[in-house]
Amino acid sequence: MKNFRLARLFNPRIVQNQNGFTILEVLIAVVIVGIISAAIALSIGTSSKVLVSANTQEVAKDIAAGDMEYIRSLPYADNYILLTSSSSTSNSGNPVTFRVVVTPGAATGTVAFKDGSSVIGTGTLSGGQTTFSTSSLSLGTHSITAVYSGDATYNSITSIVITQTVTASSTSPLLPGPINGNYTSSINVTYLRRYEQRIDITITWGGKTVFTLTDFRANY
Repeated sequence: MKNFRLARLFNPRIVQNQNGFTILEVLIAVVIVGIISAAIALSIGTSSKVLVSANTQEVAKDIAAGDMEYIRSLPYADNYILLTSSSSTSNSGNPVTFRVVVTPGAATGTVAFKDGSSVIGTGTLSGGQTTFSTSSLSLGTHSITAVYSGDATYNSITSIVITQTVTASSTSPLLPGPINGNYTSSINVTYLRRYEQRIDITITWGGKTVFTLTDFRANY
């Protein structure tokens, strides 16, 4: 007690501090904490969006490069075909949609969707496109192809093989964003001259274009 009296004598503010914080001080502290928390949340949200965007771009580039490499492996032709899946990994009993784009868009006829050597469905081209949905794929890995029947103008052609994996339960990607699917490829061929083509492969995700790859082919 004696020591406290001596301290009070030399520093009267010590007594005031025994009463705690004022309401104004508490409010200021709450505002500061709120501002800091909001800044941290905004930073985390921005970082997550950047990560998703970068990951989406990289996956789209890989898909476009694979599709273009497939086209380069084909003989020079008047028509090409691309096959994509709504998701490369699906759950047993859930529907998955396969989409085919045949170029030019004037191509008509039918497309057979095959699992290995077995036909699992067909579709009729409209504007050079058709889709087929199924929920009957068994558990495991499936090798899916699309075979265009051709018409009076364009030759028949078979797509590259894509892998469809059917699992018993859902799987979560290691990174934000749908790294395992939900991408769509489309192809556009422009004839620059009689024997020269410009090929544009566009990758979309969520209805938005995320990457376009362009190449040129010639046949002299």
